[in-house]
Amino acid sequence: MSVWVQCIEARGVPCPDPDDIIDPYVLFRISSSPATQRTNVIDNETNPEWNQELTFPLANLATDVIFVNIYDRNVFGQDKDLASLEVHISNLDTNEVTDKWFDMISLFPNHIPCQIHLILKFINGPPMVNPMMYQQGMIPNPSMMQGTQGMNSMVGNPMFPQNQMLFGGQTQMPQIMQNINPLYSPYKYRNNQI
Repeated sequence: MSVWVQCIEARGVPCPDPDDIIDPYVLFRISSSPATQRTNVIDNETNPEWNQELTFPLANLATDVIFVNIYDRNVFGQDKDLASLEVHISNLDTNEVTDKWFDMISLFPNHIPCQIHLILKFINGPPMVNPMMYQQGMIPNPSMMQGTQGMNSMVGNPMFPQNQMLFGGQTQMPQIMQNINPLYSPYKYRNNQI
């Protein structure tokens, strides 16, 4: 089973410095996997709207937890963690769509409450790739992202485009991938567009 998550928006995202601006994005991780997924960065916004879809394979409905963190992108240093949330899969009805504003724990307690709007839906079978990722050239072939087997084979694999920067981009794969999908560009990963 998998869980499909649509990250709609957030409100009241904490800004550590009132004289500064924040460029928030959301990082998701499921407790049974070290892999993370994230939204795009929204510049200069404390009430950002992402409206992005992600899918996670589930290992155990009783124990899996989705960790949700809002970060402030910092171009010149380390990104700053602003707020966090744990969504326990066991607290959700697997037969229903959950459409809810979740209260987040702000790492800046004197700030107004931070909330995030998520829609969660359970899917029987392996996670499915968002067709938009293929159409926008973010992946070379939708079959690369189908199922746990395909996802596991990509972790640390220099042939997978998202890992190109880990291996210094020294392979011929970007050109090969572009031949498969003319819209594909490894720079979409490097520019944090997913």
